[in-house]
Amino acid sequence: MAIISRSFTTLTFVISLAVLLSVTSQNFKCPDLLSKIPDVCNNVKCQYEVNRHRCPKDTIYSSAFSLCGCCPQCVKYISPGDEETPCVTNEADVVWTPDSNCQDDSHCPVKVNLCLPGLECNGTSMCVLPPPEKVFEHETEECMFRKSLYRLDLTHWDPDCESDGSFSPKQCKGAQYDGECFCMNRAGTRIFGREWRIQSENQTCACSRKVYELRAQSLISTLHCSPDGNYEPLQCDTDSGLCYCVDPKTGRMDGSAVPQYHWKTLPCFSVNLTNWEEDGQYLRKCESAFAAGRELQIFGKEHGTTVEMKEYKCDYDGSYAPVQIASTNTECVFKNGSRILDYFKANDKAMTCNCARDSKEYYPLHDRPLNLACQQRTGNYDIAYDFGSRASCVDSDGFLYGDLAPSKYFCCLLKEGCSTVIENSCYTNVTDEGYKPCQYWRYRN
Repeated sequence: MAIISRSFTTLTFVISLAVLLSVTSQNFKCPDLLSKIPDVCNNVKCQYEVNRHRCPKDTIYSSAFSLCGCCPQCVKYISPGDEETPCVTNEADVVWTPDSNCQDDSHCPVKVNLCLPGLECNGTSMCVLPPPEKVFEHETEECMFRKSLYRLDLTHWDPDCESDGSFSPKQCKGAQYDGECFCMNRAGTRIFGREWRIQSENQTCACSRKVYELRAQSLISTLHCSPDGNYEPLQCDTDSGLCYCVDPKTGRMDGSAVPQYHWKTLPCFSVNLTNWEEDGQYLRKCESAFAAGRELQIFGKEHGTTVEMKEYKCDYDGSYAPVQIASTNTECVFKNGSRILDYFKANDKAMTCNCARDSKEYYPLHDRPLNLACQQRTGNYDIAYDFGSRASCVDSDGFLYGDLAPSKYFCCLLKEGCSTVIENSCYTNVTDEGYKPCQYWRYRN
């Protein structure tokens, strides 16, 4: 009896919670009583495990949508042209309803009378795309907007977003068998780290994100990332002079640290470490040059002298980044720092050298063909490519998007050089028909 007595309050709470949540599961709104309970989700067991990749394409996965924000859900928002459901902007007018046509209970979407994220509800309660010149003020808005565009077939890849709306560290493009997964920052800009999609199960990009954030604060980092953006198993902190093993996925320390001069005695040491040279030290060639130059600049500043040094751009594995500044030129280089053919141009900030690196180093290294040509001088991927019978737009990472047009309409994609006859088949916003130019698409990366 004593045990039952002590548990009575908890038991009453759990029963009340179950009753309230059964109501919540029908109207998807959180009762005031539950919304005031701290850590209410600790007492909630979701009825279904919702897999984001099984949500229907016209829905968006939300990790905390139903049951007081405790359970995931596939959510169906209002799209442009949907005249049956007026959109609302006031929270008090929001209504959630289950999709009555769905048979798969675990992934049945919930309809909500809100516009797709990033779209605007106009004066006639219709959802419309924002003007092309709109700039999102917060990095947490753009990822969800791009998800919306993917559902409208207005962009070519479906980004993964964090619960706060920012881009997840790992983003994948292309099909399972030949696609790739890249590391990105919170705003969706590609950073160091890539892996073939079919081999990316263990890719977290945790190291790349960490190094990016440190560099954004102008902090010098001696962390080393593996080619996929994870942590290399062996890390050294050159400030403290200590080296240690870490979990590649998380970067958490595994075991004890040793003095840096004993780094090769660690169980995680391997001669196959990325870019490691047998007679080298922990810092790789580019890092060593960068660190030496930075120390000279700091020394000179302390003594009232400005020391001019060559600017070295190092990747997160310690190798040379694809784009380097040499005197007045911007040039593409291999990972060892040597220039790639004739890919250089006078001070071109738009150079990525993605195509030059892929065609001359990355794809041959993985014994894969690359059937795209690079822009002359810049080493970037061309905006569009003609394959001989068909032509398509190409994004900055070498992935096709937009209209797959017969080769004779290639000029439509470039929006230049078309004859009068061909131009009649190019896109016009008057009829909203024809092969669309690459510039038509809001996002081309």
